[in-house]
Amino acid sequence: MAMKQKYPKQDCPVINEEYKGRRNAWMRDSVNEFLINNAIEEKGEVALYTGPMQCFCVMEKKLKHKKSEVYEIKNDDGKVIAAEPICLKYRNDQFYSKMLALSITVIIIVINTILKKCVVGLV
Repeated sequence: MAMKQKYPKQDCPVINEEYKGRRNAWMRDSVNEFLINNAIEEKGEVALYTGPMQCFCVMEKKLKHKKSEVYEIKNDDGKVIAAEPICLKYRNDQFYSKMLALSITVIIIVINTILKKCVVGLV
């Protein structure tokens, strides 16, 4: 549930169309969203990734970019002012969420199997 709150569903086709042919702007906006939400999380507050970052990371995965790729924001002089592996955190959060869901499913199946054997044993 926390993942759905942190990463609410985005309409990626609309966002993809908005940034079509403007990958640098999309990357810049995604890095900025990551930096803002990362600062919020460091304060212990709830971050909401409701901007372009999710769709950017989904597109980067489709284009076979590594999840650990570092994305940079540069100032007008070309100096790097921010460099973060923004998709790494997003994809790791997805992985941990799926693993948690799978673990809960397995636990429920095991408990149901044990209960079934107990009921059959009582009959």
